[in-house]
Amino acid sequence: MVGTGYPWTATELKFLVQERGRYVPRAANPKYEDVEFEPDWQVVGIAVQIYRQPPALRTYYDLLSVADRLNDEWDQVARLAAAYGITPEIVKDLIEVHGRFVRQARRERSF
Repeated sequence: MVGTGYPWTATELKFLVQERGRYVPRAANPKYEDVEFEPDWQVVGIAVQIYRQPPALRTYYDLLSVADRLNDEWDQVARLAAAYGITPEIVKDLIEVHGRFVRQARRERSF
């Protein structure tokens, strides 16, 4: 992992990966988009110690794939609820009622 950015500003942590013969910075946090190096950007440091182990690059790509799929699935659920006029508050209430029902049913089966 490296720190990238302008030398006079905040540093961002990136995976530095090689693609098609050039180095490309990949956001270390899947919540952030990748950015291209700008002419004034430079590697301003190399991470020598990380207290929380970052995922391996392959795991990182897998997490991004899962996150994209989950976002798509939740987007479909939100659109379906909206099509029926169901508000987020109603969805939350329905999930809470259903969750309590499932929890109670599991308790009764365990005896």
